[in-house]
Amino acid sequence: MKFAFISESEVDEAALAAFCAGVLGREIEHVPCRARVRRGWPALKDTLGPALRSLKYTEAELIVVCADGDGTDLHHPDNRRDQLQLIVDQAGMTARVVVTLAVPMIEAWWLAPQHPELHEHGWFNRRERPPGYEKLELKRRLYSTDRPLGPDMMRLMPEAARIAARHHVQLGSRFPLGLGPLLTKLGSL
Repeated sequence: MKFAFISESEVDEAALAAFCAGVLGREIEHVPCRARVRRGWPALKDTLGPALRSLKYTEAELIVVCADGDGTDLHHPDNRRDQLQLIVDQAGMTARVVVTLAVPMIEAWWLAPQHPELHEHGWFNRRERPPGYEKLELKRRLYSTDRPLGPDMMRLMPEAARIAARHHVQLGSRFPLGLGPLLTKLGSL
């Protein structure tokens, strides 16, 4: 199978590839995006359209678009996932693209099998009941530092994603709004 990944970082894309391969139980071929995708949320949003157009006539069977949710509320009409989905729809590629939003950030998905307190509900209800984790804490848990180096991230995050893939059913129920669309799409392949 041939997949393309568009995210806020190359590390996120490597982890998503490892997760998808683990869920499917087979290797996937990574189709590179020919357009330059700038990193971080505002830049990703601004460069997604050209990136999708560069992948339109490739053999990519699935294009996974992922951004960190940060403070986004998926129930709010202007949330990041909906903004990305609008760009996908405008590019005319809805059938081949799945948009995911990692709440609060992608590290939570990969840490969740070992940390049952990590789930979307805890994040969305953090004003009433603190979830017990914040962004820096997630980085510390995954990388043993809140300022990881690129090579360490490239080694540790995909490995954690491979492990998380073994628990994908459980993760789908704990992150239904963000990770759920990807798992549904993978289940249909």
